Order: sequence, then C-alpha cells, then structure tokens
Amino acid sequence: MEHFYKGWIIERMIDSDDKHFNLRPEYEEHWTDGAQTLRDAKAMIDELPSERTEFFSSLEFKNLARYDNGDLHVDFWNEDFIWLTDAQKDRLTGDDQTRLDNCEEELAWDMAALEQEMGG
Repeated sequence: MEHFYKGWIIERMIDSDDKHFNLRPEYEEHWTDGAQTLRDAKAMIDELPSERTEFFSSLEFKNLARYDNGDLHVDFWNEDFIWLTDAQKDRLTGDDQTRLDNCEEELAWDMAALEQEMGG
C-alpha cells in the first residue's frame, strides 16, 4: 500500500512479518526504512537549541521582532507560534493571523495523516 505526501512516497509493508513503513522521495528509486528515518528525525529534533518550556510573557510578546508594518518577524513554521498564548493569538491581525491559521491548519492535517498512517 503506497501513500503520497509532499513529494514522498510512503509504503506500508503489510505483507511482511514486521509490518513496517518505507519512505522515499518520488524522484528516487531506493527505499529508506521508515523507522530509522523517524529515529533520525527525533534525534535531530532533540538536538535543537530551544529550551523554552513556557508561553511568551506579555513583555516578551510585546518585544518580539517586528517588520516596519508591525507584523511579527518570527518563524511560524519553526516553533515560535506554539509559545503564543490564546490571548496573544487573538491580538494577531492581517498577515500574522493568516500565517498562524495556515500553520495551525497544516499541523492539524499532518497530525491527522500521521494518526491515520499509524493506525490510530
């Protein structure tokens, strides 16, 4: 069974004894063991320098880097958006709100796809 996701082909090996996943970019011929890929990804994530464990304070939110037009100069596709409180999210406007909405929507889709792939 094969699934296509963002340029990757994910193959679920349901006929084998260990029922594992293989991955490969659409343009490559050789498969990569999905479990090892996930272990590698986890190791990379674990090495990220972020030590933040709490939401942005009001002062931190106020002092976030901003463009001349007032939009936040943060990487919503990284991890910055997860540290915004609901009240801070409610204060976003225009492009910031759109970027946050897009990021949260993609995260929800990714989580649903992962849950489906893992049989949950």
